[in-house]
Amino acid sequence: MWKVIDFLTGPKRVPILLCSRYIFASKFSLKSHYDILGLTPKATQADVKAAYYKLSMQYHPDRNKSESAAKVFRDITAAYEVLGNYKLRKLYDRGLLGATGGVSASPVHPEEKFYKSRETRHQNPVYEGKTPIYDFDEWAKSHYGHSFAKRVAAKTRFDQRARQQAKVTADIQSERIIGLALLSITILAYITFSSDTYDVDRLENVNKNNVDISQSSGS
Repeated sequence: MWKVIDFLTGPKRVPILLCSRYIFASKFSLKSHYDILGLTPKATQADVKAAYYKLSMQYHPDRNKSESAAKVFRDITAAYEVLGNYKLRKLYDRGLLGATGGVSASPVHPEEKFYKSRETRHQNPVYEGKTPIYDFDEWAKSHYGHSFAKRVAAKTRFDQRARQQAKVTADIQSERIIGLALLSITILAYITFSSDTYDVDRLENVNKNNVDISQSSGS
């Protein structure tokens, strides 16, 4: 098919054929940054960050040692480098930014783009431990820092309320104990006082009766 087309069309129309083939290959073999992160162009910056964090946790070479995971990790890192930056994302959405993050300053010949894309796809990329935009530990700290602080604050408030409730309960119990003690003392004092009064009255009555008897005997 290629020879027939070359023979019929001539050299001037070959770039058109190559351009069509390039568009066809790009359409079916290349993914956009949004596709790589599993997002749509309507995604918010928070969605981009969350998607990148989730995928990076899954495919980070420290967690997944396979070659395919390393390739996916490089792709999602490159995608986040563009979509995670508001200005670069705007350029990318307008078609002014290439897949590698470079701004298209001048048009490139379709044939050159075709061969460059094939060359790029067949290169063995080199992975470095930490990329300029990715630090696993720092990302985890920044991502969970706010949530951790909220949990700590909530736990602190809960502990304070628990201590206050325990103090209130202890105070109520103390008041009840003191009240019962006072009531017991009052009852005991009343019984003691009543007993003493009864004995005094009884003794006075006995003495009075004895006096009356003595007087009666003397007369």
